[in-house]
Amino acid sequence: MKHFSLTTLKWIRNGIVWGTMLLGFICWLYMPSEVLIHLESGRRGSKLALLIVLLLPLFAMIPATDKPEFHVQDAYAEQETERAQRNSLIINIAFAVLLAAVVLGIMITVLCK
Repeated sequence: MKHFSLTTLKWIRNGIVWGTMLLGFICWLYMPSEVLIHLESGRRGSKLALLIVLLLPLFAMIPATDKPEFHVQDAYAEQETERAQRNSLIINIAFAVLLAAVVLGIMITVLCK
């Protein structure tokens, strides 16, 4: 991923986050109004409680690391700032993929029960 630009990495992250939320919402639309909430105990509840799960991917939008502060504008400072932003975005993409798996796993599990 080191050869992607910062803009491309942001688009990848945003696509994963919004795609997960969209697919989760589509699954949510096809669920019955009363779904199995706790798989072990067999408790049933309203599907409205699952809407909060769709917001989980938004946590991948929080920057993973701070940008380094430089008080002079030179090539080294710009290079280090870009490196820090790139590393933060790569961590965000990995976190977005993890959250996408969790959200879609929950939605598909509830939908299939």
